[in-house]
Amino acid sequence: MAQPDNGALQQLAGLLKSSDAYYANFQHELRDEEGQLLDASSGWMAWQRPTDFRWEIEQPLAQTLLVKGSIFYQYDRDLEQMLVQPLSEEVAVLPQLLLAGDVAVISARYRVTTVLAVAAQPGVETELAEAGQQVVHQPRPPKIFKLRPHQPGEMFRELLLEFRGSALTAINISDDLQQNSRFEFTPRQDAMGAGLFEVNPPPATEIIYQ
Repeated sequence: MAQPDNGALQQLAGLLKSSDAYYANFQHELRDEEGQLLDASSGWMAWQRPTDFRWEIEQPLAQTLLVKGSIFYQYDRDLEQMLVQPLSEEVAVLPQLLLAGDVAVISARYRVTTVLAVAAQPGVETELAEAGQQVVHQPRPPKIFKLRPHQPGEMFRELLLEFRGSALTAINISDDLQQNSRFEFTPRQDAMGAGLFEVNPPPATEIIYQ
């Protein structure tokens, strides 16, 4: 359940700005209000302050989504086509939130509260240990922040950001259609390459400027 927390906004901003860059693999599932799977995808994402954000879908169809400053690039490999256009408000919502790390920027748009995650019950572990069974120690529950837009018409009704330590591990997005998108992240150990925030499609690619 959500609980009022005067420090939630400051905590979230502190976690978001604790690192100048982030690089992780992701798994995504979209489900309807009954929990039925509608879509799934996987790939990786990266961001680098102050303005660079890349979302790379590898399965089921390869697609690159890149925000670089005020320009948005969408490269579809199968279509051999790349769209280049000014960054729209709708596309900018998530990159701006994750790149901000600023109390004023976040509070101007969202009400932030913390959510209590369910932890493993210590008594269960004790009983299992006394019975001679193998005990699996559960990790500490994540820190979860709930964001609700102040104004109607946003791309989501509710957004949850989950952290373990200072690392972002999941994002849940609920929309007005009662659909839920969940993204789970696994931080990558390899370094971000120098050209990670560039898109250089093959010469035959059709480039559309809007």
